[in-house]
Amino acid sequence: MKKEFIQWFLILLLTILISTFLHEVGHGVSAYLKGVPVSTGFNKVGNIYKSPGDEDFRSHDFKDSWDLGPIITWILAIIFTIALFKVNNKLPVVIIGSFAFTNSLLRLLPMINSYFSLLTSGRLAIEDEISMGLLWYEMSGITIMKYIPSLISILVSLICLHYVIKNLRKKIPALFQDKWSFTLISLTALIIAIPILNFLDQHVRINWG
Repeated sequence: MKKEFIQWFLILLLTILISTFLHEVGHGVSAYLKGVPVSTGFNKVGNIYKSPGDEDFRSHDFKDSWDLGPIITWILAIIFTIALFKVNNKLPVVIIGSFAFTNSLLRLLPMINSYFSLLTSGRLAIEDEISMGLLWYEMSGITIMKYIPSLISILVSLICLHYVIKNLRKKIPALFQDKWSFTLISLTALIIAIPILNFLDQHVRINWG
């Protein structure tokens, strides 16, 4: 396997863990600012001093009309996508590119799931942006507000992803020389990251409150 693939896989795996953690920290900060005691880790928000698997881990779902979880992810996607234009050395390109790529997908995939649910069941699957949109609708009474946060998320994600892939193709063409290799390696990193995230979520928690 080409060293570029190994390097991309390892750094992407690490950036998935870091970016997901920062997303959850965003939830924690939002809850703290609202005076709601919660715990966050690498995947789920729960009751303070509780971990996934505890019977009383989550007695309620925290909701905030300006939830910093997705907002932090949008900001990271934008910052790293812009930064990717500025660097040319291979290692910085891989590191910055993997952060941009991860944060572009981190909210796009849940939005795809949510709108796919709308097509198949007639209801949006509840994700962070959907919860925000419902609160915006409750506050404004304007139906379209239900969809604004999720549409922002999709737009930011798609624009960033377009430029990330374009820049990676230009600056590290070896990643794309073999058909489907980039996609398969990135997908493998995501699949492997899931059980690691769940393990860390169980054992590494921040209590906000």
